[in-house]
Amino acid sequence: MKVNQKILKNLKLEHEHQEKIELDTNVLGVDYGSKFTGIAFMGKGGGMIPLQVCKSDNTLVGVIKNYIKEKEIGILVMGLPLGQDGGLNPLCKEIQRFSKQFQSNTVRVEFINEKYSSVLTYKQKDERIDDLAALRILEFYIADKKLL
Repeated sequence: MKVNQKILKNLKLEHEHQEKIELDTNVLGVDYGSKFTGIAFMGKGGGMIPLQVCKSDNTLVGVIKNYIKEKEIGILVMGLPLGQDGGLNPLCKEIQRFSKQFQSNTVRVEFINEKYSSVLTYKQKDERIDDLAALRILEFYIADKKLL
């Protein structure tokens, strides 16, 4: 995939935090979709980076497990696209079932309302932005946990 350098520069500027946050573990953000899934990483110091957009097929579990091992992930944050009433829809239930594969003694799975994460992310025509939406999920997680 060709990376637009201007978008990447703007993304880096947008995600520079004035205050450094301290986490006790690395965090993986996942924007799960029925066709595509975005994955983003946040280190203990709060630095965030989009990692990958991949198809939501039978290889997805292996891709996420590989990142969990490679990046020493302690928290996996899954976005839930809650309904307008704040309730769970069929996709939310699918995400909850899917996430059970990653819960372990060393990895805690958490959920965050990801409504509008894709809408808030700039998109060029035919560009997959799922990894950037996963980055938004990490931002929502930070705000929800009041880590900034």
